Amino acid sequence: MQIIATGLDNAWPPEPTHWHTRIGFVLPGAVLVKLFGLYVWVPYVFTMLGGLLEVALVFYIARQFVSERAARLAAWLCVFFPLNILYSSYLYVDLWSGLLGALGLLFWYQALQTERASRYLLASLCFGIGWLFRETVIMLAPIYLALWFQAGGWRRPKMFWVLLPGLLVLLGEMLLYHVTAHNWHYRFDAILDSKAQMLDDVASDGSFLFTPLVQLVTSHELGLFLVASILVAVVSYRRLPTALVLWLLVGFVWFSWGTTNPAGWIPMQRDPRYLSVLTIPCVTILAVWLVNLRQAFWRRAVIGVLMVSGIVCALLDVGRVKLSAHRRFAASEYNQPGAALEPFVYFGVRATQNFSPAAARFACARDEGRTTTARNIHYLPGARLAASGEVRYLVFSAQTQPEKWQAKQKEGWRQVAVIRGDKVAARELARNVLVRLGAPDALVSPTADLIVFENPNFTLKEHGTF
Repeated sequence: MQIIATGLDNAWPPEPTHWHTRIGFVLPGAVLVKLFGLYVWVPYVFTMLGGLLEVALVFYIARQFVSERAARLAAWLCVFFPLNILYSSYLYVDLWSGLLGALGLLFWYQALQTERASRYLLASLCFGIGWLFRETVIMLAPIYLALWFQAGGWRRPKMFWVLLPGLLVLLGEMLLYHVTAHNWHYRFDAILDSKAQMLDDVASDGSFLFTPLVQLVTSHELGLFLVASILVAVVSYRRLPTALVLWLLVGFVWFSWGTTNPAGWIPMQRDPRYLSVLTIPCVTILAVWLVNLRQAFWRRAVIGVLMVSGIVCALLDVGRVKLSAHRRFAASEYNQPGAALEPFVYFGVRATQNFSPAAARFACARDEGRTTTARNIHYLPGARLAASGEVRYLVFSAQTQPEKWQAKQKEGWRQVAVIRGDKVAARELARNVLVRLGAPDALVSPTADLIVFENPNFTLKEHGTF
């Protein structure tokens, strides 16, 4: 939403939430909107570029540790890693954050090996730019420490250079907000304000101890890749580059159980995208193990299974189901001037209509869903705001906002339709298997139904169209 607001109307400063203040993603996206206009594909150019760069970076980093043959195989495995496939086509910052974090770790490792000031400077620069994309880049700290411990030599005179570029990036961001928002700690306030919601999310879903392990085994975003690489790293660690093993294992443990917020212990659980910085050691360790397999038949068989599993896992994603439900709503009798959607659903429907104001006439309900979306909705061409009490039909996502539509039922709103997304046979089968294995049902939900409620107090004469 901030990309659209800034790209179309130069809206600044951004909304004071941790999503909107990630200018490493917002500003390039806004530039693309300014250059090409508001089309669905425009901001995705940037995420796709990140996915392509990650494949190239896998080869470059792997080549620092292993043979060229293994590095080439690692790059091919990255192409089929579902985490890379999916987040190359999502408007999320995680892929770019992981990309910059991985590059920073490489330069840090090289600096520890060579004691070259330029490598310390590059490591710090990548870390600083990664901060602009996602503040959780600070969770890489234990991996940095593990690599430092492995390299030995705690006294390093040139290490002070590692402070300079990162601090300059941070001070530059603070100066930007001081000048434009008259508050140098604008972003820090936004990050700390997210603490309460994050604590609620952690407390309401899953087990602190077991959820990351269940996610590791059952997530379609990780497929077979990460669990296989961890097993290989544990069993064959003596035959693998120590730095990659530490990167993978320390990173997984800390990203699963370490805190993400300095104001409270908030572990980064239940979402595999946070593990994107582990993609490079993951596929590299697998590639080394595969290259060392003596029998070509088994090597080819395992590579084939990994590649096919990556494609299948990517196809299991719920995005296709959501889009099909949105398109059906846009073509239904309920898509009329007297209808509104809670803001979280609104973008999916607008996107399927290519942001064309003529193709979809419905409005956004300002008092349902995320308020930051409602505040910026007027930047979308043809979008309109309405209170839920002013509309005839109100549309909710059944999975993401159950407390909202359940409250409407208690207020007397009548459910008049359920618009279902396409059922994908492979996903249905996978869901049943994964739930039996212990995966939380919410993580593998096979549908993205839209529920349409009718306002019992709506009269066309009184409210008309908005």
